[in-house]
Amino acid sequence: MEGRHLVRSGTLADYQRYRTFPEFAHPTQPHAKASLYPEWKYDDYKWGMTIDLTTCVGCSACVIACQAENNIPVVGKERCDMNRQMHYGEILTACQSVCPASAIRFGDLNDPDSKVSQTHQHPLSYGLLEELNTKPRTRYLAEVTNP
Repeated sequence: MEGRHLVRSGTLADYQRYRTFPEFAHPTQPHAKASLYPEWKYDDYKWGMTIDLTTCVGCSACVIACQAENNIPVVGKERCDMNRQMHYGEILTACQSVCPASAIRFGDLNDPDSKVSQTHQHPLSYGLLEELNTKPRTRYLAEVTNP
């Protein structure tokens, strides 16, 4: 991706030094102001996802579950028996239910109390190609290592 790192990581010392804006999670690049897409207003739900790269173990179970279920959340008695259920307004997707490290959060970004909304505001949160003003709703929490 033209010199952009897919997985951003830094040391615990770097994170403690720049806790509010860690440089390894937000490289200094000019952000594009123009966009090909008009701003969209979400009146109801604005679904988003966050993946915590520090807790992710890299097993790829989420990829397989997403491909198998097409990432379509479904509710009902039959789906609850298969661990696909709603929890207090947040949806448990297939990728979340198979993640052994609970590294994936999915929910409504318009709800400030949702886990995904809170992790989107975290200083380690970044989106792929966001410097091109793509406004991704899937974000990643940069990996923090302790060498």
